[in-house]
Amino acid sequence: MRRITFAAPRIKRYETDDFQPSGEPRFIAVSLRGMECHLMCDHCCTRLLEALHRAETPERLLRLCERMHGRGCRGLLLTGGCDADGKIPLPEFVDAAREAKRRWGFRIAVHTKLADEEFVNAAADIGTDLLMLDVVGDEESMQRVYHLWGRTPRDIEAGLDLAEARGVPLAPHVLIGIANGRVVGERHALEMLRGRRLASVVLVVLSPLLHTPMADVEVDIDAALEVMTEARRMFPDTRLTLGCAKTGGEGQRRLEEHAIDLAFDAIAYPSEGIVTLARERGFDVHFSEECCAFQTLDEVTG
Repeated sequence: MRRITFAAPRIKRYETDDFQPSGEPRFIAVSLRGMECHLMCDHCCTRLLEALHRAETPERLLRLCERMHGRGCRGLLLTGGCDADGKIPLPEFVDAAREAKRRWGFRIAVHTKLADEEFVNAAADIGTDLLMLDVVGDEESMQRVYHLWGRTPRDIEAGLDLAEARGVPLAPHVLIGIANGRVVGERHALEMLRGRRLASVVLVVLSPLLHTPMADVEVDIDAALEVMTEARRMFPDTRLTLGCAKTGGEGQRRLEEHAIDLAFDAIAYPSEGIVTLARERGFDVHFSEECCAFQTLDEVTG
């Protein structure tokens, strides 16, 4: 029987008839720059940072970890804001993050836009369990949406190469629709991942946010479904997940139904009725309150 995990980490409020959270923050997301971001990407403009815990210094990170461990937390996502080069300040937090793993057994995921040698060495020194790089195959989107002026997909590939060389587990994110809702470089992004050692591949879909330049963008759902099909064809034996960010409404349901059709390994924050659909299709259903990219430790058969 094929297994599927429905993930709902306590990064946002979520409860349905199929999934009731435990009340413990088993996995939290932390911004290492608080609400500060130099990139101010058109699809976010720091809106995605609002719901995150904030730990702008190593000391604050350790205090947060101690407090959250006492409430049942088992994992961290360390993320941005980013600097002008597309990196979160991970090297400054190596000792604190390593201590959190040693003292409390946290599993740590790191999410960044770009990664250079210093960054990857920091991730390796921490013992990062998953390194999540945004993989964009379209140079224009990198510059006009992410504001990574002068950077190209080759800079992303360089970070992937460095992480592989240091043995840092990779869970790259491919953002579908980043070119103002259109599918432009997504297939190139998937090609950039072909042949690599990957812990998982996470597909996310542009979710237009209020008060951003992309608030009124409509994602081409048909094209997004094609990208999902291509991803499963290219990575038949890799853990493939439909991540947190998804356009809402009927489009979201179509994406999730297609993920089930393609036997994705995990779906984050599923719509009402999707869990039932998976059971009807014969899947062995599990739930997790950790990040969907993890092969989770606390999955419970539902």
